[in-house]
Amino acid sequence: MPDWQQPHQTSFSPLCLAVASYHQKMAQLLTNEVQWDEKQLQKERILLQNAMIEHPLTARYVESIDPQFSFRPTEWAVAAFSLDEDVRFHWLHLRRFVEKLPQVTTLVDERGSSFLKAAFAEADQLLGASPGVSMELQTVCGGPWAISRLQESTIFIDLSWFVSQPIEKAKESVKQLLTEEAFKAAFRARVMPQWPSTLNHSEPVMQYLVAALEAGTGAYGALRTLGEDASFETEEREIFRVLENKYAEWMAASEQGRAQLLWESQTADFWSRFMAMPVALMMRRLARQYGEPVVVDLLRQDPSALFMAYIEAENRILSWPRLPVDLAADVKKMWLGK
Repeated sequence: MPDWQQPHQTSFSPLCLAVASYHQKMAQLLTNEVQWDEKQLQKERILLQNAMIEHPLTARYVESIDPQFSFRPTEWAVAAFSLDEDVRFHWLHLRRFVEKLPQVTTLVDERGSSFLKAAFAEADQLLGASPGVSMELQTVCGGPWAISRLQESTIFIDLSWFVSQPIEKAKESVKQLLTEEAFKAAFRARVMPQWPSTLNHSEPVMQYLVAALEAGTGAYGALRTLGEDASFETEEREIFRVLENKYAEWMAASEQGRAQLLWESQTADFWSRFMAMPVALMMRRLARQYGEPVVVDLLRQDPSALFMAYIEAENRILSWPRLPVDLAADVKKMWLGK
């Protein structure tokens, strides 16, 4: 019995590899490279779909996906073998680079947990120790995000998102994403509980600040390990320019529209994450100006404190990128009304 058919298999990696192997066989059949038995391949596909639906991790993985982009296990399993494009899944991308999957799987299975442990240690060093905050790391494939989280217990990392990268680049991408998740978990555990209980989290401005601060703290954790190069300042100014349009779009959007914008920011390339990156860059500049302990103290005061500190600093240091006028005005109103 193959690994992926073992009844007590606790990892999804063998099943991801089996799906990849099936698609390699289909490609060889279509190009007459190998004469596979078509009936046997059809039987294998059905067995794989059933295994995906029934795997012990599947229900937990589906639960980790935000409700606005949720899917049923059957839809996910069918999409793995469909030629139709479905933006909820990343299967077609995996099939274009299917030969790279074994390398990526080995990387994540052998190194992922150690990357995550080291990232939690770094987050604790910055934000304070978080007793009991650690996460189980599981691999999946074909989903809508490179990373998804089930409450505070499990991180699912999707192998499909790394197969187009050279293996050293994939290694850095995995480390970066796990670092972001560890810093975001520390933010939720060590920062948010310090905020006043009277905050109105239903307001669009508050929703924006909370989401941006969480994502930005994660991105700041990744930035701490990156050196600057000649393009750094250009990237920084561009993301502040993008923020101006995206914040206006956020404030005009419905609840569903804001969920879509959040998804777009989370799944964008690192420097294009218009919610996370401006906050990470604000933290970086303030930390260099006043020290990281001051930045952590600002984070813990309330959601507007870090923004207010940056607004005050940008008015004195004219070379710093400026926050959008509308965002700055909304933050000031929140600060004065706290």
